[in-house]
Amino acid sequence: MKPAIIAAVFAMALAMTAPNVCAAEQNQTPAQKAALQKANAERLSQFLAANGSIVHMTFKQNEKVPTNFSGVMKDGLKYCDALEVVFGASPDNTITVLVYPHVDGHYLNIEKARDSIDMLKQMAHFTGDNFMSWGADKDGDVFARYVITLESGFPDEAMKVVLYSIAPNDLFAQQLNYFM
Repeated sequence: MKPAIIAAVFAMALAMTAPNVCAAEQNQTPAQKAALQKANAERLSQFLAANGSIVHMTFKQNEKVPTNFSGVMKDGLKYCDALEVVFGASPDNTITVLVYPHVDGHYLNIEKARDSIDMLKQMAHFTGDNFMSWGADKDGDVFARYVITLESGFPDEAMKVVLYSIAPNDLFAQQLNYFM
């Protein structure tokens, strides 16, 4: 079979199953979503406590947003001062990972870039070619992002892959720093 046909069949199968997942999530009450989010945050906390050390990181629960856990990676980086990492459990049964690079004592920021258009183009290129996607928050601070769905349970081994995928963002941040 040609790769295009395989891709089309996969896309159609994915499209047919998506409404079922969305409908199930839409039927949850706000209280059910909050309880699931809290349970996922507790499981995330346990995972990070047990596995953060494999990437030389310690995660702490955020006081303002108790479903978020943050840590800072400094060891083994060549270009960044640090990578600030935030794991968050959402009410939609997902875990979001945000990696904020710190270079030369500051966040990379699209609004402060010498060439924000080319910086955004490079971020789009990284998104298409890398494990994590790239974006910017409401303040313009640049981050790498990955979202994990928990529909089939908590994926411990996949989460370890995500942990190992944090450090390579050091090189990508160095390339984005060129635009600052």
